[in-house]
Amino acid sequence: MRRTHRSERDQLELFRAQPGDLASRDAQDLMAYPLFSLAKTKRIVPIDFRADAISIRDEAVPEHGMETIRDADVLIWAASQIVEGRDAGLKTSRLMAATPYESLTFVGRGTGAGDYDRLKAGLDRFPIRNPVCESRSAGMSDLTQVEVFWLEKRIENRIRFGRAVEDRMIDRHRRVLSFAPGSIFALVRWTSNDFGTVISRIDILRAVAPGERCSTVPYVKPGGESLLRLSGWPKVERVLQLIDVVEGLGIDPADAAPDHWHHVHNRLSVNETPRAYTKGRHRAWLHRQRFVR
Repeated sequence: MRRTHRSERDQLELFRAQPGDLASRDAQDLMAYPLFSLAKTKRIVPIDFRADAISIRDEAVPEHGMETIRDADVLIWAASQIVEGRDAGLKTSRLMAATPYESLTFVGRGTGAGDYDRLKAGLDRFPIRNPVCESRSAGMSDLTQVEVFWLEKRIENRIRFGRAVEDRMIDRHRRVLSFAPGSIFALVRWTSNDFGTVISRIDILRAVAPGERCSTVPYVKPGGESLLRLSGWPKVERVLQLIDVVEGLGIDPADAAPDHWHHVHNRLSVNETPRAYTKGRHRAWLHRQRFVR
């Protein structure tokens, strides 16, 4: 008998969002840590939190600001749906089927034009939030693990450059690559739906050692030091072109000066042209490394 492989999107009918009140426990758990701004206006100033061995720094992206208390309602509701679905024995999915109208009414918000605008702004903020942690659980590997995923015409998470020390196959769609502390790698994420591209993003990260501060990034465990983080295809395409330029010099992008990727991030973030990487700059970086050591 021939087995038919179903995509994750085919599972959406099995996990249809249902109306209902927010679970009070979910609300309490989420608000136990300062992951949201309590203001209703855009906040750029980071939030720092410490409790025993836990240290969290929540940083905002200037374009969208930090998530607000209004955004928290939507995330609490989505998390509650997943928990209740699993408790009911349903096969849940990261792709949730719900209309904007349902999301607003479920959390008790209005359905005017302004409410839809605020909902869209909140959803735009979620993929690019940047909480920072300083803790790894006991027994956790020193390696940084990255899940790469491919689903034809829907999802593609891939490593553009980087030297993985381990490569583990999960299934025909997913693999986990592991990177040693201090190594640099680039993660490219692309997601689409029936209407076009939903996510186009690139992160260039340095794998951290236990005890080092790290930014949380989707599909990266526990996270990494962010050297570059840009979204939107025009900017992602430009970064990929700049990576090609470095490779054209005969230099592995993973060996390039980390400051170069910081520079590229800063310039492209404000729609300015970055300086090209050169062999002279690379020699200076290698010399500085030898001096530091």
